[in-house]
Amino acid sequence: MFNKRVYLALTMMIGLILIVSAAAAAETTKFKADFMEGSFVGDVDLEYNEKGKMSSYVDDKNGITYNISTVDDTDSLMKIYKSQGVSNPTKVTLNGNDWKIYFADAVPDTSNKKSDLMNIIICQSQGKKQGYLIYVIIDSDSNNVGPGIDTNSETYLKFVEPLLKSITLKKTNNIPKINEEFGLSEEEFQNHLDQLD
Repeated sequence: MFNKRVYLALTMMIGLILIVSAAAAAETTKFKADFMEGSFVGDVDLEYNEKGKMSSYVDDKNGITYNISTVDDTDSLMKIYKSQGVSNPTKVTLNGNDWKIYFADAVPDTSNKKSDLMNIIICQSQGKKQGYLIYVIIDSDSNNVGPGIDTNSETYLKFVEPLLKSITLKKTNNIPKINEEFGLSEEEFQNHLDQLD
């Protein structure tokens, strides 16, 4: 009789754990832009949308902002970021898409945060004529912020990797040109890149 009660109690506990785990894992928010679609982990709201170019989504509970965008040449943009200290990407292939993952830390411009550090993860995928970017900005007062964030960190594995696994990249017309995003002619933009070299 005692063994049956213990067995029943253990079975009920395991079942409850599985139900709670499934419910926690199921909390996702689907999104669909002209150039990309997928699912965020958590309850994420659309904050801003510039049709065909970029969208910004915010997860208030986890202190994360996701900015997604497309331009013709993300490699040149990353060259500019590398000149500012972002380097050594980790290369991953998820859901058939090749990504370069960059990690950076930044100091927020406000002093009322509990930390002086915020993490930025830049996910870049460049095709022949169109590139895609996902900026994951982990706010300094988020429980998910921390030093030494990389592809093995809990924050990356919990929020970024599932997002990249869900992503479908779409080819679009009227792809924004990177030089125009900086308000420069093609020649002016190339001169700027040449100076970085």
